[in-house]
Amino acid sequence: MAQLSQAHGDQPVWAEDEARFGLKTWHHRRWMALGYRPDWVGQQRYEWFYLYGAIEPLRGRSYFWLLPDLTSESVRFFVEELRQEVGQDLVLIWDGAGGHRAVHKQGVHGVWPVALPAASPQLNPVESVWRVWRKRLANRIFESLQALQEAVMEELRIFWQEPEVVISLTAYPWWRKALKYTT
Repeated sequence: MAQLSQAHGDQPVWAEDEARFGLKTWHHRRWMALGYRPDWVGQQRYEWFYLYGAIEPLRGRSYFWLLPDLTSESVRFFVEELRQEVGQDLVLIWDGAGGHRAVHKQGVHGVWPVALPAASPQLNPVESVWRVWRKRLANRIFESLQALQEAVMEELRIFWQEPEVVISLTAYPWWRKALKYTT
């Protein structure tokens, strides 16, 4: 990260990841009154979409797209749209997912991709976002993908309206230190 900061100067450093959201119910623990056992709801419907997310942890900026699949074409589309939205060259930190490799090799103009080590989701700040959202959307049955997408969009509004929430979830101390950022 320190080398990135030196090599790319004032270019923003974004983290990117994808998550699959579907109609199969996620279960998560929840607090209940002592002695009360809640109903265990669930459904086994196998329909889903992918949420692509990019976050700039130091400034609290975020960018998301709902897409139907996780292919190299979809990844390229998302990265190109992100670059256009940011409006300047950027460093993009992401994992070694299959769809990333093709984009990593061919490149996207103005985007400097940096791959995280294998099996290290704890290094990607976007993973914190997915964890929070999965908890908030857990133990619920959605009648359709549209209903699930609306619930996800409601969660996204919080991020767009309150960048401090993004910063508190994703600006890890080591991330700040590595980029020589001080609050």
